[in-house]
Amino acid sequence: MPHRPLPTDLELRTCPASDLPDEALEPFAALAASLAAVANPHDAPPTAAHLRAEMRGLVAMGTHVADVALAWSGDRVVGFLVAGGQRTGTNRHLLQLDLGIAVDWRRQGIGRALLHEALAVARRDGRRLLVSGASDRVPAGAAFARAVGARAGLELRVSELDLHAEARTLFGPSGTVATWCARGPQRAPGYDLRWLERPLGDDAVAHLAVVKAAMNAAPHGDLDVQDEVITPERVRAEEALYASRGDVVWTVVAVERSTGAFAGFTQVGWQARNPRVVEQHDTAVLEAHRGHGLGRWLKATMLDRVHRERPEAHVVRTGNADTNAPMLAINEALGFRVARATTVWQLDVGDAAPA
Repeated sequence: MPHRPLPTDLELRTCPASDLPDEALEPFAALAASLAAVANPHDAPPTAAHLRAEMRGLVAMGTHVADVALAWSGDRVVGFLVAGGQRTGTNRHLLQLDLGIAVDWRRQGIGRALLHEALAVARRDGRRLLVSGASDRVPAGAAFARAVGARAGLELRVSELDLHAEARTLFGPSGTVATWCARGPQRAPGYDLRWLERPLGDDAVAHLAVVKAAMNAAPHGDLDVQDEVITPERVRAEEALYASRGDVVWTVVAVERSTGAFAGFTQVGWQARNPRVVEQHDTAVLEAHRGHGLGRWLKATMLDRVHRERPEAHVVRTGNADTNAPMLAINEALGFRVARATTVWQLDVGDAAPA
């Protein structure tokens, strides 16, 4: 994968995420903010404090390892790469990439230089597959993926629910949320819903690990990935990530009354810097408990609380595979609208020739 020499005034600096120097944060944040304005124009821009929290969060997880490469032109960061993967458990063959280039610095070899940094990290850690997403709002991302020989693995849609525009149809006395909340106990009389309080106790963590494994049923397309083995330690690592970033996270679970086992869950979170946007994390129901409308009951219950207690929230954002028909049907019934499409690309390390 030959590439043109970098401009002479450009310098690449690579370090573990834990060692990212403070003086890099503001220039890194400036680039991230300019790119985020295209990808999510209604969001608050990322800040230096936000990036520091992100880096600390990656370290706090313990189960993950991450490296950062920044392309500098003088005192300006014009390109970045964050490369990370799981240290333990399944899918240790993957290295996930977040890569961005300043608009006025594209087509000058920076992307390929950063990709070679990613390949070096992958080979160092014994990983054989690079994975990254590209939004249709930034066509250069897909063009770059094709140019370096990556192949499309999964098509996703990112959808948003405008809580204010849909308030009447959602939250009125005969609205969708009220209707689904009322029908929930009728369709699933053997279940109760329970809110999890943080910090999570050991019992909640153990039950949550079991029900989170239901996310393995979500479509993976042609991605070369394995089912995730969700352990209590993995759940604790995720909780450490949220805490280190200062995220607020809400989780409501469906509990089978006769056994006390968790049958399903939904989880959302948001950051203090961006209170207008609530990010939908995961929603899943274990196969043995499907067919009772638990997914709709859980989602409606979560939206009802967000509406009542988070008036500053304007948007709920979620991502789903194009082929995940059951979840797409629920989201569309609630009023979610497609905001952008994303393709997850994959590149075999062995298919990339050395520079």
